[in-house]
Amino acid sequence: MGPGLGDTDVFEAEHADNPDPAPFIGFRPTHAVNVIAMANRAVDHTIATLLTATVMNTTRQD
Repeated sequence: MGPGLGDTDVFEAEHADNPDPAPFIGFRPTHAVNVIAMANRAVDHTIATLLTATVMNTTRQD
């Protein structure tokens, strides 16, 4: 979800109350990635996080 994908108004509304992440991560995100997993252990959460980060780094167009 983000520019050119999904509904931009929904993306912006969902993140309107969040603090600006740019000072912390060095850029302003423009897309959302939803990962649904039946994760109930720390290793499951870690793997889901690494997978999401890898997908975002692969598709990021700076």
